[in-house]
Amino acid sequence: MIQEFISSLSTSFVFGALWVVTGSHIWMFIGLFAGVFPALGSAGKLLAEIGEHRRLSREAPVMARQRQEKEILRVAKLEGGSVTPAVAALRTSCSIDEADQILQELAGKGFATMEFDDNGRVYYSFPEFRRESDNNDSMPDNVRQGPF
Repeated sequence: MIQEFISSLSTSFVFGALWVVTGSHIWMFIGLFAGVFPALGSAGKLLAEIGEHRRLSREAPVMARQRQEKEILRVAKLEGGSVTPAVAALRTSCSIDEADQILQELAGKGFATMEFDDNGRVYYSFPEFRRESDNNDSMPDNVRQGPF
C-alpha cells in the first residue's frame, strides 16, 4: 500500500514538473489521472488498513483470553470434569497463573466449583463435564468441597 501511494505521488511530481517546464496543460491532466487520483485511492486504502489494524489489535487480547478459556474447558472435559490449574497450564497455552485466574473466574460465574483435597490441592469441578459413572461421586474420597 505504501509503495503504491509513493509511486502515485512520484508520478504526480514528474507530470507536475513537466507542466511547469513546458506550460502545456496536457501534462497537468495526465498527472491528475496517472498520479493524483491513484494517490488519493491508495491513501484511502492505507487509512482503511490502518483502521483495521487498530481494531484487530484492540480485539486481540480479548480473543486470546477467549481461546485460553476454551482450551481450559476442553481440558476439563477430557479430565472428566475436574482439573487443577497445573494440569490446565500443562495442556494449554496458559501459564499456571493465567490458568488459575481463568478457573477462578469460571468458578465465580458459577460454571465450576472450587474443591480441595486432603492435602489442600485445589481442584475445579465442572458438573457438565462429569462422566456418567462419576455423577454420583464426582471427586475421590479425599476431596472435599471448600468455600470460594
